[in-house]
Amino acid sequence: MSLQKLENYSNKTVVQEEVQILTDMLEDITKNMLPAETFDKIMHLKELSSKLDYQGLDKVVTGLSNDEMVYISRYFSILPLLINISEDVDLAYEINHLNNVDQDYLGKLSTTIKMVAEKENAAEILEHLNVVPVLTAHPTQVQRKSMLDLTTHIHTLLRKYRDVRMGLINKEKWHNDLRRYIEIIMQTDMIREKKLKVTNEITNVMEYYNSSFLQAVPNLMLEYKASSKRTRY
Repeated sequence: MSLQKLENYSNKTVVQEEVQILTDMLEDITKNMLPAETFDKIMHLKELSSKLDYQGLDKVVTGLSNDEMVYISRYFSILPLLINISEDVDLAYEINHLNNVDQDYLGKLSTTIKMVAEKENAAEILEHLNVVPVLTAHPTQVQRKSMLDLTTHIHTLLRKYRDVRMGLINKEKWHNDLRRYIEIIMQTDMIREKKLKVTNEITNVMEYYNSSFLQAVPNLMLEYKASSKRTRY
């Protein structure tokens, strides 16, 4: 049985629309924040990058001042972050859709249990199944909680974009809310000035227990038990 791998799925039309909205917003916000000369350099760098002109890129980057480097690097850090959020939202939307219409896909728990049930030693496999969440605690991976909160807000708003397209949510209000969070994220330091410690990562993880493990693990257990019961294991 060949199943769809959702990591390869992408609703290109919606994602392209979202990316264009996010890019236009970020450019407009950046243009209002920076001197015209600095903003023009960002646009020039984007153009050189699209043309794969590495010599031109090196020449422009070498001539940047420290202040210019700070804002330009922030722009080019936030742009891919916003694109990644859009792609994550699209994947989550498709997973919810397939779950709601009871369609199989690679990695779906109920589908996996059905496949295991076809094995001669299915009961043994399920009895010894062990799911272990892994929490990384590496200082280089620490993000500021303020940044994590902002990305969560943007993720939530992008999940409403399909309703905006259908006219179910006020487009102007949605647009203003999204712009506000992008503007805040552009003015928020992405890293701490103090030396990071492993405890910083642990603190971040603990802050997100309520919105992650404490919701996901009970749901996982309930779905596992229900799926196992349906297959009589």
